[in-house]
Amino acid sequence: MHKINSPPSLWWQKRPTFLALFAIALATVLFLFILPARTQQPVVLTMLMQGQDIVNWKPFIQEFEQKNPDIRINLIEGPFDSNLVENLYTSAFLLGDSP
Repeated sequence: MHKINSPPSLWWQKRPTFLALFAIALATVLFLFILPARTQQPVVLTMLMQGQDIVNWKPFIQEFEQKNPDIRINLIEGPFDSNLVENLYTSAFLLGDSP
């Protein structure tokens, strides 16, 4: 029972184990989620484009790669015929190596 004139005690003074559990939880979050995200390997994006469009996109891609050094974009020159492009997409999707 509390005395009337006694100062209120703080909850962390009563429970030092709570602080230890909080510190362990914080360290777990740091090691499981934050550090792996900071040490992630570079990302490589591959895009299939028609040959005449690649020339127009190269300046944008170079600027993007300069601003984002951990992301690289590979452009693959595809055919102009839309049926052939559709065939490439379909076969790449089925083989699991789609651009």
